[in-house]
Formats: sequence, structure tokens, C-alpha cells
Amino acid sequence: TKYCHIYHYCGIGVHTILQCADNLWFSPISEECEWPEKSKCRAAGHFFTSSIPTNIVDESETTHFSQLNIVYPPIPCPKSVQGHFPDPYDCSAFHYCNGGVDKPGFCEPGLFWDKKLGCQWPKDVPNCVHKCPQNGESLRFVAPHSCCHYYECVNGHQKEKVCPLHKLFSVETKKCEHFQVVNCGARKNCIDS
Repeated sequence: TKYCHIYHYCGIGVHTILQCADNLWFSPISEECEWPEKSKCRAAGHFFTSSIPTNIVDESETTHFSQLNIVYPPIPCPKSVQGHFPDPYDCSAFHYCNGGVDKPGFCEPGLFWDKKLGCQWPKDVPNCVHKCPQNGESLRFVAPHSCCHYYECVNGHQKEKVCPLHKLFSVETKKCEHFQVVNCGARKNCIDS
């Protein structure tokens, strides 16, 4: 990694890039986020200083998200444009455009994408509302309050649905999956494992 506040987490075959909370750095020794002076982070020559940018976003490392190459249809990306853009329908998703290529991604479960701040709590992104496509396409969205619930577009309207017994809604597959393989993130886990 190039930045001390970013780290990688792999679990159940899913790679996720995460960011430590404000003013904390990841420690490769303790494998936790700690105060910079305790972290021993030496990424790209960064040593402890009084402040480090916490909103750095580039193509290879982004905060609180995972790349998702399925589920989300691509958005038009002009060759002259580079940057992150919100998904037109799903508040938890975004797109990285570079050289005319779209790389869809999604926030950690329970977070919404903000074009200025990256992935944030839904209460901090009040203008984002999941939208159903006008063409009647069936999409599914994360319910930020519960891992058991999700929203599905039915005839252009959102319907809240509940996963079957022992299943939770997966951000990665947009399906109800066995509870042992789903990362609920900030969402309430409604199954006692």
C-alpha cells in the first residue's frame, strides 16, 4: 500500500480495501488501526507526521469499498474523464472511470457513496436515495438498517423484502446467501450465529 491509513482485508474469498478512522494508521504488527506514532507504518516512505490526508483516492486504492465487476451495469465513461462517480440507481455503489473504462465498486456494507467524501454513513449522505430504472429492470439494493432485509425493484417501484431463514443479503452478489458467508458490515445482523 502507498498510504498508512489504508489496509487490505481478505475474508471468505473476498478482497476488501479499508481505511482506518480519522487520524489513525494501520499497524502491520498488531494488524489494527493505531495512533500514527505507534503504528510503525513505513508505506511509501511515510513516517509519522502531525497530519496525513484521509481522503486520498486513486485507481488502485480507494476507501471503504471493494471492486465489483458484476451486478452493476456500466455507466458511460468518456476517454477524457478520470474519477469516481455515483451509481445512478444504487447509493452504496460507485464507478471509477479512467480512459473510457468503467470499474464499478461498492461501499462496505451499510455505507453509502458520497462524491466528495467517499463511503459514509447513510445519515451523512441524505440526498442519496435508491432509484429503480424506468425500463423496469429488476435491481436489488442493500437495506442499510438490516442484514436480513433488502430492496428490490418490482415494476419500477422499490419493495422491501426479507431473506429466508438462515440467509442474509450479500452486497457482493445482491442475493440472499447463507449467513456464514455474508459480511454485514455496519448493518444489524439479525441472525444469531
